[in-house]
Amino acid sequence: MRDGQHGYTPSLGLIPLREAVKRIYRYAMDLPTYLTNSDYPWGKPVIFMAAMIYGGKGKEILMPNPSFPIYESAVSYSGATPIFYELDERKGFSFDAEEILSKITKQTTLIMINTPHNPSGGITPPSEIKS
Repeated sequence: MRDGQHGYTPSLGLIPLREAVKRIYRYAMDLPTYLTNSDYPWGKPVIFMAAMIYGGKGKEILMPNPSFPIYESAVSYSGATPIFYELDERKGFSFDAEEILSKITKQTTLIMINTPHNPSGGITPPSEIKS
């Protein structure tokens, strides 16, 4: 209480946390990041917002199988068609970038990548994410 670390955080998240996440992505995974990236304490609102922004009738959203049920519900609610790519249990529930790339069509508006994966906890290697 004395240090003021209570109450609601800013909508985009705490700047020190965002900077720490940015460093991890930049240096450990060699992925571009921006301070405008946001962090959220849970995924459901973000998944729903992404589905509503990129979804719609006639659009396709690629998503992992298996996945947390709310992800498919959000995509369907948006009017888009969920297109599943498989996660391989033998590879720690990782995805194959080639499979995802083969499923992209002119109707694809979003690719959901969930790593660490919910509900399995599997982590996709950075090399597959870059591919």
